[in-house]
Amino acid sequence: MNAAAACCVSSRRVPRYDGGVFEEPAQPEPRTRPDFDAWVEYCFVHGYRDWANWHNDPFEVADARETEFVWSIDPVVLAEHMIRLFESPAFIADRYSDEQIARAVWFFFSQVSSYFHEIRDCSAIPEPLRDRCIRSVATIYTDLFDRVCGKGPDDSFLGKRDYCKAIELLPDLDGAIYMIWDMDSFAYAAIRTDEVDAAFERGYAVLEAALMRCKTSACRLSALHGIGHSVRMFEESPKNDRLRALVDRFLAECEVPGWLAEYADCARFGAVQ
Repeated sequence: MNAAAACCVSSRRVPRYDGGVFEEPAQPEPRTRPDFDAWVEYCFVHGYRDWANWHNDPFEVADARETEFVWSIDPVVLAEHMIRLFESPAFIADRYSDEQIARAVWFFFSQVSSYFHEIRDCSAIPEPLRDRCIRSVATIYTDLFDRVCGKGPDDSFLGKRDYCKAIELLPDLDGAIYMIWDMDSFAYAAIRTDEVDAAFERGYAVLEAALMRCKTSACRLSALHGIGHSVRMFEESPKNDRLRALVDRFLAECEVPGWLAEYADCARFGAVQ
């Protein structure tokens, strides 16, 4: 294992718990290279449940799964699997339930798996692969999330309430997608960084796709949520000018229910939670 890969392992592997004390691993564990289908099954069936300890398996069994699919997965394999899934995700809607997809959203985008911390920080991942991986989130919005969202109250029902009430009424899956930009693992990998403009560009591409190409209010709400947080972080900068211009284009070109237009106005000024 080269030094870069070893560094990536040690930055992600959580201490083991033996029932009395936490023990750091003595040395980085060997990298795993699970096949794509097995990895997808883990992410949608076991990933969140293993993290939350919502299973009846012996500790050793769940720990072995997490080691193979999360803590020790080869970073380049991880990036390639994520790209393959995110760029062609439509099959997920037929294979897994809304509940499983909702939990997988939390697994992928939050610190449950910290996958996007790995994508952002691991020097073993070539920059073009990193860039493509983050940009591929646009396709999971348009080709999966936009297909499976919107099964709750329709816009005419939500439109009778303000946007705070509308958010409270979101089903679990829509709510998980709304929260993607509050899940620091993805948000900081995608757009909330001062490192290079390229990082902003790939995050902006995801926000633009979700806002302008998706039809469901849930996906659009998620994008506006991300814009609102980013505007608040960047303060006054050319990046904010572009984000606010994107909101203005959305309101001018798309048919938007009243409650969502109200939320969009708040997002322009970073007034989101």
